Amino acid sequence: MTTILHILGTIFHQAWQEHAFKQYHSPDRDSYFSSIFNYFIFFYVISAIAFVFVVKLVFPWLIGPNYQGAVSFVYLLTVSTVLGGMSSFFDIAYQCAKQTKRSFPAVFVNAVAVLTLNYILVNTPLKANGVIVSIIITYFFYFSYRFYDTRRYFKIRATPRLVVPALLLLICSIPFYLIDNPWLNIGWCIMSLAVSIISLPKQAKAFFITTFSSKIRRKIQNSSS
Repeated sequence: MTTILHILGTIFHQAWQEHAFKQYHSPDRDSYFSSIFNYFIFFYVISAIAFVFVVKLVFPWLIGPNYQGAVSFVYLLTVSTVLGGMSSFFDIAYQCAKQTKRSFPAVFVNAVAVLTLNYILVNTPLKANGVIVSIIITYFFYFSYRFYDTRRYFKIRATPRLVVPALLLLICSIPFYLIDNPWLNIGWCIMSLAVSIISLPKQAKAFFITTFSSKIRRKIQNSSS
């Protein structure tokens, strides 16, 4: 199910990829890429919060009664997908600099680390959750590595407002796991989304509207021609 969230992240990356190549050689590229990074985090976390609560609500209708317990994996899988999307953001740095070969060593080390942690954590009381926890841990370090490695190409400055979506992603795990009332879950979801949107910078709102509307118009023009 988290494939849906992954697809949204891919759409976001593709929507601004062309602009990234143009802006890479501009004098204010650090400011530009920092803005896009901050916008992406807000976009992805807002999508993730909506996603997990919608999945929890429809899970009983989509999955058989013998597998209802699998809903407990959804939240951790979503967190791992968010971290994976954050790591993938820096792919554009290697592409713009035409240094894609620099991304391969980290990918290889990350794959080995995931397999190793999987083997270790599956044999602990975490069991199946250990697989997801290992992915979250390795994605976190993978993201941290790329964040600093790509500073040779551009320097990302994260806005302090990113604390809001980060905290919401943590806090929302409480009602997801502890509250079974669907109306309370819907209320939590709406409240979290409202807080995220309110904290979203005005420039980010304008970016989402212009970027995605132009993407949609282009697809309509291509399909009609």
